[in-house]
Amino acid sequence: MSCETLSALTTVLALAFAASLLTASIGAPEDVVTIAVATVGIVAVGLTLARLFTRFEANGLPVLE
Repeated sequence: MSCETLSALTTVLALAFAASLLTASIGAPEDVVTIAVATVGIVAVGLTLARLFTRFEANGLPVLE
């Protein structure tokens, strides 16, 4: 995995952690679950796209060839 991908992943996780803490501190703990689910979805889609683009770089894009 590239350094940019890991940096983006770390940034997303840090922002989600900060949002969760803020949400819990203002008294809306039920929204923490929403933030957690959204974060897991964003990370999963991001990692999938990173792997897909890496595969396309290595093997070429057959649709365009």
